[in-house]
Amino acid sequence: LENFKKKNEQLYIEYNELLCSQLDSQRHYFESRMEEIRRENESKMKSLLKKSREVQTKAEKYEKEYHFVKQVNDSLIKNQRELRTKVTDLETERDALLKTAKVAMESKERVMELEEQVRDLMFFLDAKNKVESSPLCNEIKEGSIGVLSASSSDLNTSTSDVGARKNNLSSTKKKKKKSSKKR
Repeated sequence: LENFKKKNEQLYIEYNELLCSQLDSQRHYFESRMEEIRRENESKMKSLLKKSREVQTKAEKYEKEYHFVKQVNDSLIKNQRELRTKVTDLETERDALLKTAKVAMESKERVMELEEQVRDLMFFLDAKNKVESSPLCNEIKEGSIGVLSASSSDLNTSTSDVGARKNNLSSTKKKKKKSSKKR
């Protein structure tokens, strides 16, 4: 029994040594594994921090860009409103100018008509003064004017025919004058 106890004790010691060595190796293994995981985590953390900084930088850049674009957009909207107002004002001014031009054209036409009337009136007054100052004033006043119809053969008349017609007209006028005196 003692032998058995010794063997048992020896087995117990061996078993304890084996268990201790196994636990030691497991501890070393897990400690090294934990160190690897810690390094990986640190590396990942560094990578994530780097990415986080990049994302933060991009976010700041995009925020600045957003504010710039917003300012430009607000400025463009303001300019668009101002331009619309200017276009409206210019259209109003154009319409007023068109109306003024129309009135000017109508006035010009009216002036031309009045000038023509004045010219006709001046011609009439000039002719009246010439007739009144003429020695044949009475004959001219009592005379009549007629339009002769002309055929194509009449258009080729000679100057002697024209003279004969003038004589014919003056004799007709004299006859009318004599008949009017008799009455």
